[in-house]
Amino acid sequence: MGALIMVGCVSPATRPMVVDQDRLEKERYHQRAIALESQLFDQMRLHRVGFPILQAAVPFTKERTRAYLGLYYANKYSFSENFRDAAEKQFGLGEKLKVLEVIPNSPADLARFEKGDLLIRLNGQPIPSGENAAVDLAHILENDLASGKKALVTVIRDDDPLDLEITPAAIADFTLLLSSKQSVNAKATGKKIILNRGMLRFAETDTELAYVLSHEVAHNVMRHVRAVIANYTLGTIVDLAALSVGVVTGNAVGAAAAYSRAPSFESEADYVGLYIMARSGQPIDDAANFWRRIAAIDPKGIQKRLLATHPASPERFVALEDTIKEINFKKAQGLPLDPELRPKEQKKGDENK
Repeated sequence: MGALIMVGCVSPATRPMVVDQDRLEKERYHQRAIALESQLFDQMRLHRVGFPILQAAVPFTKERTRAYLGLYYANKYSFSENFRDAAEKQFGLGEKLKVLEVIPNSPADLARFEKGDLLIRLNGQPIPSGENAAVDLAHILENDLASGKKALVTVIRDDDPLDLEITPAAIADFTLLLSSKQSVNAKATGKKIILNRGMLRFAETDTELAYVLSHEVAHNVMRHVRAVIANYTLGTIVDLAALSVGVVTGNAVGAAAAYSRAPSFESEADYVGLYIMARSGQPIDDAANFWRRIAAIDPKGIQKRLLATHPASPERFVALEDTIKEINFKKAQGLPLDPELRPKEQKKGDENK
């Protein structure tokens, strides 16, 4: 008992450093600025790769599209109070909405919007500023913009007003969201695609990221989530980090019990997703290598299916390689890049158009 008491009372033997409070506050600010830059970089990579995927998915989901600009903006109120000071200084934000990024090859890029433009008017009407400006403008754009219909946006650039004409593009109406979770995971919900930052880190190339996003878009356009169970989020790539140490997540256990057809849905999402990826102009020849890298961090998936819901990684690799050959053959022959559906599914697709 005496030994236990002695151990419990042990304290540090070295003299503690006295931290200078001014330097501490400066370092806090510095780390907040780094966090903001990292978050913006990841968000823009997600949307830069995702834009052509969502655009290519339009023929698969004609009734669910929205107008898209490719313009990402904010003011100082777009950030929480903890990060507001860093956002103001890092991005030069104030009351007015400012363009933070323009997605390459998007309508905003074609219209010559630039990073740093201040948004002043839309079709002659003042663009909101102040505390709720970003939300208010999002509502205005949702209600007033239509794909293919030109709009006139006035910006301030280098202290001078400039009128820019922009024609919104049509994209599949699926919201791309970035989660702060570090697990190698992505989800399709039927209306959204949620990508963990851990998956963004794992997908080292834009080709791998495009494959993941195309796969998730395919889940949504093929209505897999609704087919499996109402109001249930389908985790389309298992939490591999947890599986590698033998921990099965609660979501995966529920999926294994509920989804008797989920492996076939996964295979179909791989197949249809690769067609969407090819139609977007992304290179597909190396897409299958994603599953070799998955096998490296989760060797269990080599010999057996990942739970009851996912085909084994070698099975997915081989199937993807065959799909790549099929798509490349169609490209060489000048044939439409349409997935080969069974007669029953083809008829259903025609009825939905």
